[in-house]
Amino acid sequence: METRFCDTIKQKPLGELVGERVEYSDDETFDFVEFRTITRQYATKLQRLITCRGLSPGPGGCWTPGFNTKLVLGFVFGQFFSHSRMNYINCKHPSNPISIDNWVRDIVVRFDKKGINIPKDYFSITGSGDWELSDFAFLTDEVGFNEADDQGHTLLHLAIMGGKSAMVQELLRHGADPSPKPTPKGYTLFHYVAVRGDEESYRQLRLHDKPISSEEVRDVNGLLPLHHAILEGQFSLVKAILAQHSENPGYVNKEQTKTGKTALCLAIEVLGYELVMFLAQCPGVDFLVNRATKETALNLMAGNLHDDNKRELDLFQHLLLLAPEDNINLQDENGETPLHLLAKCCNWGTMQHVLSMPFIQPDVRDHDGYTPLINAALWRNLDAVKALAIRRDVDPFALRRPIYVQGSKQSVVDFLVRESKMEGYYLASAAGILDWLKANFNEVVVDLR
Repeated sequence: METRFCDTIKQKPLGELVGERVEYSDDETFDFVEFRTITRQYATKLQRLITCRGLSPGPGGCWTPGFNTKLVLGFVFGQFFSHSRMNYINCKHPSNPISIDNWVRDIVVRFDKKGINIPKDYFSITGSGDWELSDFAFLTDEVGFNEADDQGHTLLHLAIMGGKSAMVQELLRHGADPSPKPTPKGYTLFHYVAVRGDEESYRQLRLHDKPISSEEVRDVNGLLPLHHAILEGQFSLVKAILAQHSENPGYVNKEQTKTGKTALCLAIEVLGYELVMFLAQCPGVDFLVNRATKETALNLMAGNLHDDNKRELDLFQHLLLLAPEDNINLQDENGETPLHLLAKCCNWGTMQHVLSMPFIQPDVRDHDGYTPLINAALWRNLDAVKALAIRRDVDPFALRRPIYVQGSKQSVVDFLVRESKMEGYYLASAAGILDWLKANFNEVVVDLR
């Protein structure tokens, strides 16, 4: 008489059982009787896993006979025991979703006293959407709420990234640790709250004395939760964070330690218009936004301008009104002022607006000897050439001074002459600048034919 599979499993550990069934994963003879036998033997493990995942039997309240073994094992274990590296890659940053399946799998494997040896890299996670704490009572009743998965995520992390503010409050009420150890990437709960933009969870965490200090913990890239909120465009949470630190006006100038970038610097880099305007008007804000490169907000904004983007131009003009007067002339690590950068791309109107500012110094040389006028000519920006060259405090003969251009020492005029004789995109613009100089500053190009 042939021995049925269900007769051989009475004393076997669950891991060994699963290992055997994997070998016959395409076997269609795994019927309801076998499945019922297994669930009865492993009721505290197998059946509760099925229940918590919301799986239900087929029509009539029973499992369909001949249920595919691979499908059953996938449903029961695949959600929890996948060790696919890709699932972890996707949750190493606070902006990536964290799978509850990863957490369950890691905790079950870690705490199983019978040494369940689930085959790795076999089952695939299908993902889990909505879930409640009660779904995982079979684990939390045994291990509590503070266990972290192999990536350092606790249930609080998962609740925050799932947008479950009420669950965050429930976990804290049940005694969940509001300040767990930072993840291997250095992220605290506040980093996750910042990325999510969850004001309510931020407020709940701030109610506890213990986690407040973790708001000052930086990740491996030197970023505070404030910085993450800015990079993710979480305007309301940025305001909430700064409101909590209103007694310290300098908090808005906290730098990313690896780069020296401030919050305002990051906001400008991601062109968060509302954030830039808000931060620029905060009490105590420093317009020196990157100490490493000596960039001011005006330098940085000028370097990111696109002449055809009216919103960017408007934002720069607003910053110009808010910045300290001397900022328009401050030089960055390359010796460039905001005007050096504007001269590369800005139109006549923008140049005139900037040049009308009090205390403007339009003829400053950078470390390579370039003035804003030289930059305007090298970038074939006729509008900027016109706006600068007509000023009495700008030396037009700088265009004849030998400087290094594209690796060779030559004057800007000589460079433009060569460009005007070559076929290509810049031919017309180079010729246009030379024609304008001949008509208005003939002494600069008098020797040209």
